[in-house]
Amino acid sequence: AASLDGALWAHWLQKNGEGAFAYDIALARSPDGANWSPPLVPHDDGTLTEHGFVSLWPHGTDLLGIAWLDGRATAAADHEAHAAHDAEGHHGRGATALRAALVDPTRRKVLESVVDTRVCDCCQTAVALTSRGPLLFYRGRSPEEIRDVLVSRLEGNVWTAPKRVHADGWRVEGCPVNGPAAAGHGHDVVAAWYTEAGGEPQVRLAHSADAGDGFGEPLVLDAGAPVLGRVAVALDGQQAGALWLREEADGQSLWYARFTPDLSRELGRQQVARLQGRGLGTGFPQLGFHGGVAHVVWTDVVDGRPQLRGARLVASGAG
Repeated sequence: AASLDGALWAHWLQKNGEGAFAYDIALARSPDGANWSPPLVPHDDGTLTEHGFVSLWPHGTDLLGIAWLDGRATAAADHEAHAAHDAEGHHGRGATALRAALVDPTRRKVLESVVDTRVCDCCQTAVALTSRGPLLFYRGRSPEEIRDVLVSRLEGNVWTAPKRVHADGWRVEGCPVNGPAAAGHGHDVVAAWYTEAGGEPQVRLAHSADAGDGFGEPLVLDAGAPVLGRVAVALDGQQAGALWLREEADGQSLWYARFTPDLSRELGRQQVARLQGRGLGTGFPQLGFHGGVAHVVWTDVVDGRPQLRGARLVASGAG
């Protein structure tokens, strides 16, 4: 991520113990893209638990915002309970939380907050920048195991009470490892997510005209058994774009759809690529707009080796 003072920030994950879900976040800053600071660990709990699924955003002139899933409350009292993690990222006790912080150029935290004390364990987070500040999107987890997408806004130094983007009512006793995507431009916000509410895999897309105070009824971008989700979105003053994955008997495919910024009209869709990789190995594609051109990056797995591929998508007309 780039902060508004021109500095670059990068994060990665590093193991901190033998457990499958024992890892920390490392965060580094570069003033020039060539020289990098020693890494900062933005959480200081010291537990051998999950810390990841990070979103970064520029905040103010020189601050960086960072949000992450934090498993410190899942730390077991003894080794036997600690080993009770199941294969889908759930933990023996406690709940995964969503935390956020602001970091200054010296890598000092100037604000740290708990946004939500109980969230889905392994779904990525997303941030949309709006005219009224950053919106943080994530998959919630109610006591009844409803795992709908929630959103909170940073107002001053306080994150607002989370609310659902849409009342899907998807109940699932396991993390789908398939979180939301979001983008903002002024007062416009577009959010996309995967759900199986109603028993059918779907990718849904919703628009807000008031910087995230409320979202309209979502449209179904794609549906059916082949839909994997793992969606990415982008938004500028002229268009909104969505990128997502499908998997059928003959392999995976990457798709792109383009809309007016308010999602009122689809301007076209196309298959971007056929992938050799299968399952989770192809990860999450990325999408951004620059100068009206969509830039796409995705992971493929060829002969057992992951590789990054990219494309530029230029609109052929007004749609």
